[in-house]
Amino acid sequence: MKALSISFLLVSGAVMSHAQVALLFENVDLYVPVYESDGVTRLKGSQFMAELLVGPSVDNLVSLSQTGFLTGLGVGFFNGGSVPLPPNIHAGDFAYVQVRAWNTLMGASFVEAQASGVPNAFGSAPILHLKMTGIVDQRVTFTRLEGLQSFNLNSVPGPSDAVHLPRFRWPSRAFVVSGGFAVFESGKRDLHRRKLRNISLQHSSACVRTSTVL
Repeated sequence: MKALSISFLLVSGAVMSHAQVALLFENVDLYVPVYESDGVTRLKGSQFMAELLVGPSVDNLVSLSQTGFLTGLGVGFFNGGSVPLPPNIHAGDFAYVQVRAWNTLMGASFVEAQASGVPNAFGSAPILHLKMTGIVDQRVTFTRLEGLQSFNLNSVPGPSDAVHLPRFRWPSRAFVVSGGFAVFESGKRDLHRRKLRNISLQHSSACVRTSTVL
């Protein structure tokens, strides 16, 4: 009996070590919708993309899959199905997992949307540390995104980032953002994105001086 138990453990370990690992890239069953910056409006349709990143460390996350958001009764949710993990992550291993989303009107990728700096362009959930175990079906281990939280897309920069540009006629204020861009707020409270050159930022007074606005 003892020899049989040892043999069973060895065989089970061999099967587990060769089992394929896949993440269930969805937030429907977990019921953690994704919202716009207002925290109320849910993302919907292919205009918004969800992206799955996985890696052995937080500094080594790799994009594995992208999928659009659902519509109708499924607004706020995405379902990218099962996504196989890299060969260096096996069943029983721990891995770092992150889900992020972006507005494709602001960029072809999350990085481009993030660089745009405009509202409702990008957002991400906190990074998860998951053990690759779960539902086993035909030697494939499916792991759910347990612990995934709802998140919002980015909002307009705060008032502390608002600055005056007296040399430029129509905007009343300009919000300084990353990548050398600014979002201008006109009298009609419309938002406009322009490229800035020769930027000089004084952090103490949040004042920007620019010689050229494109």
